[in-house]
Amino acid sequence: MVAAVLVVVVLRAGSKPAQTRFRLFQTSGLTTLVPVGWSGGEQAAPAGTVKAAFDDPRQPDFKLSVSAERPARGTARSRARGLRTQATGRLDYAQHFFGRILFPGGRPAWLLAYESDGFSHVIYVDTACKPGVAMTVEISAPDRAELDPVAEPVAASSGPQCR
Repeated sequence: MVAAVLVVVVLRAGSKPAQTRFRLFQTSGLTTLVPVGWSGGEQAAPAGTVKAAFDDPRQPDFKLSVSAERPARGTARSRARGLRTQATGRLDYAQHFFGRILFPGGRPAWLLAYESDGFSHVIYVDTACKPGVAMTVEISAPDRAELDPVAEPVAASSGPQCR
């Protein structure tokens, strides 16, 4: 399932004016696209969770984090609401969007987009596989426009290795 999504995402991203290029990052428990040139990889995480983090060495304030937690605790909606509650406590919090979206191919997810501390943030939350795996993709950048060519392709491509 993830491989099919990757092809669609790369073609769609390639047709955007920004022409962001991606590479595939894969571990035993997680697959995602990462912008070419970004550094990082798998991070230490609690048992049952696989986490990867990346940043742009040319722009260190541009960050990406992807996690897959087994088993999923609660629905994607409840997890997204919890993340929104945490975000509202940040300095200068200004929400741009919170709601359910569909990735290319029709997979549902929850999206929280907001500004705080002088940065733009997007968090995508969904549940993949059966039994459920909680997926969270967080991306932050100094400017909201910089998130557009990266955020959806990365989030749509991210997924666990279903068992």
